[in-house]
Amino acid sequence: MKKHKGGFAALLVAIIALAALAGTALLSVEAFKKHSLEKGLAALAAGDLRTAVEKFEKAAKFSFRPNAFILLNLAKAQYALGDVNKATENLQKAESADPADADIRYELGRIYIREKNYGDAKKEISALEALHTDKADRYAQELREAAQTGTVKDAVGDFLKKILPEGIPGILKNVLPGGGGNE
Repeated sequence: MKKHKGGFAALLVAIIALAALAGTALLSVEAFKKHSLEKGLAALAAGDLRTAVEKFEKAAKFSFRPNAFILLNLAKAQYALGDVNKATENLQKAESADPADADIRYELGRIYIREKNYGDAKKEISALEALHTDKADRYAQELREAAQTGTVKDAVGDFLKKILPEGIPGILKNVLPGGGGNE
């Protein structure tokens, strides 16, 4: 029988080299994600919303699993650009990634209220209250007040539209949702 010399050592060196390459690749991906996130935050702070969305999307793409902080900021930029559906979708993903993040639940609740989706807003308020933190309690109170104000304004606006066929008087338009315009 012939003995093989050095076969095990060569295999061990190959495994170590592959592990080092994999580690380097992971570090590179993480560095790229961090760079994109930092650029996105800077763009968001500067009001450059399109660049912010682009950078946050890149950062999210290079996350191995959904990153709640990246998705929250992506949603803020998308909402500011008027993309309610994408913003809501990304906030829901962020919420799934970190259900205890009060900021995510607050932003989602704010969108629901602005979009007159008071049922889902109420769920976010309840979830915030269940977190039992001062911050979450403040957010819940603010959302509750906004939802109550919104439902009252909606009811008054609908009532006035029904009883005033010629339209809502100008003096009331600034206190009604959507300016009280006639649809």
